[in-house]
Amino acid sequence: MRQHEVDILGLAETNTNWRNGNIYKSILHIIRKGIQDKKAFLYTSDANIEWTTDYKQGGIAVITTSSITAQTTMKQNDHPYGRWNAITLGPMEHKVTIITAYIVCNTHIDPTKDKTAAYQQWQLMCNEPNSNGQHPRKRAISDLKKFLQQEIEMGHEVILLIDLN
Repeated sequence: MRQHEVDILGLAETNTNWRNGNIYKSILHIIRKGIQDKKAFLYTSDANIEWTTDYKQGGIAVITTSSITAQTTMKQNDHPYGRWNAITLGPMEHKVTIITAYIVCNTHIDPTKDKTAAYQQWQLMCNEPNSNGQHPRKRAISDLKKFLQQEIEMGHEVILLIDLN
C-alpha cells in the first residue's frame, strides 16, 4: 500500500472467515509491517454464521493507513449479514462516509450449495419475522439504499465501493 500511496483500500468478496481472530491479527500485522508509521486499521465484516474453515465465501474489508486512520470517527456494518461496512472520516462540518459492499448474485438458493454467501444471508433472513422469502440480493440492494439515504440525510458525502455482481 505504501509503494502506491494508498490510504484507503476497500475489498469485496474477501472469501475469508474474519471471525477467526488469528486470521484477522495476521492480516493486520502484515499490513502494519508494510507501513512506515505502523498506523493501520482493518475493519471487516462477514455473515454471522458459525464457520469451521478459514475460507468463507463473501465478506468485505476496508483498510485505512497513516493519518486517515486517526480521522475515522465512526464504524458501521450491516450485522449480521456481512454485506457492507462503512467508516466515516472528517470533522463535524465535513463528514465523508466510505462504504465497501458486496452484493450477491441473483442465484437460485439451493440447500445443497450451503457454502455460498447468498445461502448464508438467506439462512439469516429466514430467522427473521416478515422475511417473506425475499432473495438476499434484492434485500441487500433495498437495505443499502436505505443506509445510503440515511447517510446523505445526515449531511455526509458518500463514497461507495461495491461489487454488485
